[in-house]
Amino acid sequence: MKEKDKKDKPKPGRKQWVIVQYVGNFIGCLIVTPMLAMVVFKFFSDGTGDLVSVKMFMLVFISCFIIIQCHGALVNMRRDFLRGRWVLGDDEASIEPDSVINPWRRIGPLALPAAIVTAAAIYFAVPFLGSEPFNRLKIDIMAFVPLYVVSAILIGITFPRDQVSFVTALSKPKPERPEPFFRYFFFEHIGPLILLQVAINLGIALKQFPFEAAKTGGLIPATYVAGDFGIVLGIIFFFMWVTSEGQVRPDVHLGRVPENAFVRSKFGDMNAVLVVILAIILSFGVMAVVGGVMAAVFYIAGLEAISVTSACVLKTIAAIVGCVVGCRAGIWWGSRRETALIRAESSDSKEAS
Repeated sequence: MKEKDKKDKPKPGRKQWVIVQYVGNFIGCLIVTPMLAMVVFKFFSDGTGDLVSVKMFMLVFISCFIIIQCHGALVNMRRDFLRGRWVLGDDEASIEPDSVINPWRRIGPLALPAAIVTAAAIYFAVPFLGSEPFNRLKIDIMAFVPLYVVSAILIGITFPRDQVSFVTALSKPKPERPEPFFRYFFFEHIGPLILLQVAINLGIALKQFPFEAAKTGGLIPATYVAGDFGIVLGIIFFFMWVTSEGQVRPDVHLGRVPENAFVRSKFGDMNAVLVVILAIILSFGVMAVVGGVMAAVFYIAGLEAISVTSACVLKTIAAIVGCVVGCRAGIWWGSRRETALIRAESSDSKEAS
């Protein structure tokens, strides 16, 4: 009886589900802001920030995460439609659909300039918002408010047309051939994500490695750099897997990527929590293996210490490799799972008829 009531219950409309994205965006901003500030100003500082460090943090953090938050919310909303969590009402005819399906193209024309302008404005406003040393609470507030406000405005502006366009695209016949994989992989996954992750991790490196080098008189122990390489690659592998896994699922329905021919339908859809747990387990494995390999390479090469510049370069390489491997794993996993779900639903429909 309860299952029947649940099925008969009216589903939220497009506008109601945008509000859900506002809430999710608020929670996301509330998590990522203190987390990144803690990494930069607690792990690689004395717990406070000087004027230059805070200004640079605002510039990199706000410009990158406005884009990241909008992209994540857009991908989540498309996937939520596939799961039947919201519907497009009959009153949506006032919004003209367009052909923009790439989520980066959807948010980019507005999010990129908005992110740069917002970050630059906060960069120059920092001296008027407090005096050094800045405590972490003040840093969190200065970063959180513009990040949430601007990303929420962008969600309200860009999402309505995307909802109509995405649902319209799903109703059209699939293309005879999927897009060339390399083009899809580069322009819709690793291209934008590498730029964002390199900016974030290079920004952290410029704070982290001079701080560590000051402890040892100018050079950084090779074992520290090896461990950092493994950690960065493993963490980015995790986030890129989750990001691409979510983005590719709607694209399977649109026929933009091929259905996986070697999937077992019995696996069906997997709960997002289980996907995250699996990605975390694999990420720890990546950290351990890659960190150990790098330490062995340094040992064989006879390197005991590394310069700040070399450490920054290696951290950037770790970010790039993590993006490539994580995105590829996410696309493979997401297309595989979504194919299983499509086949299971098709089989159920045939049996019902």
